[in-house]
Amino acid sequence: MYITVDNVKQRYPALAEQFERGTVTAGRIERWISDAESLVNAFVSHKYDISKFATNPPPFIINLVYTAFLYYWQADIYKMSASDEVPWLVAIYDRLLSLLREVRDGVLPLLDAENAAIQVSLDTLDAIRSNQEGNRQIFTMGSPEEQAVDANYDREV
Repeated sequence: MYITVDNVKQRYPALAEQFERGTVTAGRIERWISDAESLVNAFVSHKYDISKFATNPPPFIINLVYTAFLYYWQADIYKMSASDEVPWLVAIYDRLLSLLREVRDGVLPLLDAENAAIQVSLDTLDAIRSNQEGNRQIFTMGSPEEQAVDANYDREV
């Protein structure tokens, strides 16, 4: 766990006020923290062994988790739907995903607390593999002409 309920209450005084008034519960805050950490871990685990971050996570990862927490907290308050987007909240989420993709793709390296680069994991166990990678996939959202199924799609490779 990168952050705690006490951490977010300290970082976001408005949240602490909501907690004191009883409009937000500790369980709800823990759910937002869990969602935020899961999102960050899903991207970071493609390049790094996140089990090593349990005791001393990189400061950038902690900031990403706080940003994701902020998004989940505010999205829950504003109850966003596809037709009712909050522009500033969408901008936060888009920027967060952009940074997470850069970490995942190795464009943005992670640094530890001493500003030393963290070694990329050589394990690729978290990558999804398919025996059909050489064939054109059938689940694309292209034009109707592209939605034909490859004749060899169901054969073992």
